[in-house]
Amino acid sequence: MFALLNRFRRSERGVAAIELALVTPLFLMLFLSAVELGHLIFYSIQIEKALRSAVTFAGRHTAIDAATITGTRNLAMTNTVDGTGNWVVPGYASGATVDVTTQLYTGSGFTQLVVSVKVKVPYVALVPDFVPALQAFAGGSQVKGGPYYINLTHQQAMIGN
Repeated sequence: MFALLNRFRRSERGVAAIELALVTPLFLMLFLSAVELGHLIFYSIQIEKALRSAVTFAGRHTAIDAATITGTRNLAMTNTVDGTGNWVVPGYASGATVDVTTQLYTGSGFTQLVVSVKVKVPYVALVPDFVPALQAFAGGSQVKGGPYYINLTHQQAMIGN
């Protein structure tokens, strides 16, 4: 009996398969984390580009009225003033907010009206089931208990036409 156990203990057959089985989940998690991070950055850049267009549109008007606010929101969400385009990112379809406000800035010898557009968009993950697993592995995060939101704000001086 002991001879059989010693022979089994000294055998190196299957060592590579065991190492692969131990390391594969770690590498898979690292790979999916990198893909998800890249997607999050792309997602954020898409929102940023649309937001920049929206705040420039609002800044080109002399006054912020209901039509300007609607056009600004549509530009931020669909890249079209009339709102007929596709969503910039899928998160706009699930609880995003777009706030358009104006503020008066006064400096030394000047007063300027500034429009501010703020968006709050829930992030839609590529692999939705992976995000909770990553949180559990990392010990939790701000995403725990709800979606991750991308919050961006742009400001533009009201310059008119």
